[in-house]
Amino acid sequence: MRSTKEIEFDLLENGLDFIDNSLKPILESKNNHDLKYSVLHISAGTELILKEILRTEHWSLIFENIDTANFQKLRTGDFQSASFETILNRLENIADIEISESAKRYIRELRKKRNRIEHFAFKEIDSAIKSNVSKVLSHVLEIIRENLDIKKYSKKSQNLFKDILKKSAKFQEFTSLTNAKLKNRLEELQNQKVRLFDCPECFQHTLPLNEELECLFCGYQDTPENVAYAYIENIWGLNEYSEVKDGGYFPLETCPKCEQRTLLIKDDTFLCFSCVNEWKADELRNCDWCNRLYEESDGDWGMCVDCKEERMEKLMNDD
Repeated sequence: MRSTKEIEFDLLENGLDFIDNSLKPILESKNNHDLKYSVLHISAGTELILKEILRTEHWSLIFENIDTANFQKLRTGDFQSASFETILNRLENIADIEISESAKRYIRELRKKRNRIEHFAFKEIDSAIKSNVSKVLSHVLEIIRENLDIKKYSKKSQNLFKDILKKSAKFQEFTSLTNAKLKNRLEELQNQKVRLFDCPECFQHTLPLNEELECLFCGYQDTPENVAYAYIENIWGLNEYSEVKDGGYFPLETCPKCEQRTLLIKDDTFLCFSCVNEWKADELRNCDWCNRLYEESDGDWGMCVDCKEERMEKLMNDD
């Protein structure tokens, strides 16, 4: 019969083992097969580590349905384990463990990559994977240090943890060297008044808002519509369906200049990812008739140009 102690070690050892074995292929291999399984393993390993931290609060919390929790099922593994979002929710709201928004964002993005691998073709950017993994590793190692006493775990767990620390330095080195190579190009763009954004794929501050709209770090490139949408989802952490379903607001509108749905709204600033025009909140208003944004001016009657022309035409025809 397995003891409680053995169950404890299984979660952490398995999580660390998954992560440790996933790192070398990401650093050294150009083989899609190796990269694919590395992403799957590091995502699974991260979830197991979070689950172990939750288990230290109480073992029943790793059951998806706490009402069905019993120790016999725990020993045999015959139960539905808590989902990732359930784990996060319980860590924060029951165990009172704070996980930063950036940590959750990076881990969720890695999970998205994992889901794409599981259900679709594998089309990930090598350098974006390395950057994402680097950020996840940094946060996971910090979470372990703050919430688990690694010395109380098995020698194998301790050795795995040390090995992961060494390998994580290689990811940080890769990120630092790549950014150093880009330094002159980034400064040149800034001198040209080209704005830089965090890339929604690799999370590096290397995405210039220009005609190419291509990340200098990982090569991520897409249409302005897709980049704007991905930026809001991956960098700001907002999901359109969830926001609208819960009565919230998804900050993406149709640009009054280029008429593309690429206008991001942040506080009192409106910035278009297509035509790169920018406005302050008091420079735009919603049309009283169609609700679309337009540039406010004297005598606009509270209507955008299209609605005003349509209204004028209707008045003339009525006469």
